Amino acid sequence: MRDKQQVFGYAGYEMRSHSETRWAALMDSISISWLYESQLIKTRHGYYLPDFYLPAVGLFVEVKGLGPTAVEIEKAEDAEAATGIPVIFAYGKPELLGAELAHGVVAYFNGAKRISFSTRELGALVRQSYDIHTYSAFICAGEHQGMPDSFSASDVMLEWVNKSMDRSGRESYAASLHGPLNQAKQDKHGQQSKAEWFLAKFAEKVRSRRKTSGRENYD
Repeated sequence: MRDKQQVFGYAGYEMRSHSETRWAALMDSISISWLYESQLIKTRHGYYLPDFYLPAVGLFVEVKGLGPTAVEIEKAEDAEAATGIPVIFAYGKPELLGAELAHGVVAYFNGAKRISFSTRELGALVRQSYDIHTYSAFICAGEHQGMPDSFSASDVMLEWVNKSMDRSGRESYAASLHGPLNQAKQDKHGQQSKAEWFLAKFAEKVRSRRKTSGRENYD
């Protein structure tokens, strides 16, 4: 039986899960610029490293397979309190159903309450705002792909290097790899895209409601 894969390459990055690479590709398909694991934040549950930061939007994105636990939501709340940057969760198992991307969710939690969008709803916005080629790229990027049956030679080498280091070593290595890639992406980013504009408006609404009413019911 093959050992569980720990490193998943995407665009030069070494990500921690297959789900992270899929959500990264989905964001790329609609021109949402992201930085990977760019900010370490102290929370009541220890240090927290959100998966993605969207610099043109002012949001963190945390990817979870089945959805966030109560502890993960508390980490996100602490991260927002410390930085002023809301954390949204991307989770589920997006798959193609009737030419639409279903079973994926993007959600912001406020205690036990949440505001959420399905990938089907997000796809409808993409279809309305972009051309058919962009919509097709969105669907292809987001659709769940099964794990490959075998590793490439480079994958095997990455896994070996990763497993040969302790946690501190792995974190230092990841930071040294991802830091320059993040900086290059940040330097390159230009005008805010349509999708980034939409998410920025959403982030503004979240910040405004938290300031004026605390744990308001968004449902």
